[in-house]
Amino acid sequence: MKTLSELIVNYFPIIFLLVLFFVALPFLAEGFAFTSGILFFIFYPLYFLTIKPIVWAVKSLFETRCPKCKKFFQREFVRGEFVDEQEIVRDIPRTESGVLYSNHLLEPDQRIDMTRTVPVKFIQRWSEDHYRCKDSVCGHEWVKASSVEYEASPTE
Repeated sequence: MKTLSELIVNYFPIIFLLVLFFVALPFLAEGFAFTSGILFFIFYPLYFLTIKPIVWAVKSLFETRCPKCKKFFQREFVRGEFVDEQEIVRDIPRTESGVLYSNHLLEPDQRIDMTRTVPVKFIQRWSEDHYRCKDSVCGHEWVKASSVEYEASPTE
């Protein structure tokens, strides 16, 4: 059987590394959070000033394209028509907040937040937009379907 001193000598590097890891882990996490916070404030505005407008421009450009002849800026709106409407009930978590006022002079008031699930009516509307290619040779017509969902007012 090994003595305690032999065990300490043999396992000291492992124990030292484990203790160092668990002591240094909060400092590493805090440093990572601080660094990522700085990077967020540097690169997030740059994202909105560079990448976001480019993505929007390319997306808008391809929305004007005819699916048959593949030419850009050929989409012409013909008409839009309402297709269907449906009422949906969903359970949505709602948070209500309030204040419990104390009856004692030196006791502070307490703020409470209560979250509960409430059934809410939603209205979902489907519509179709009809488009035509401006090119007289192509003349292709297509339909783009879309849906909008919104919370119904209590009077509906």
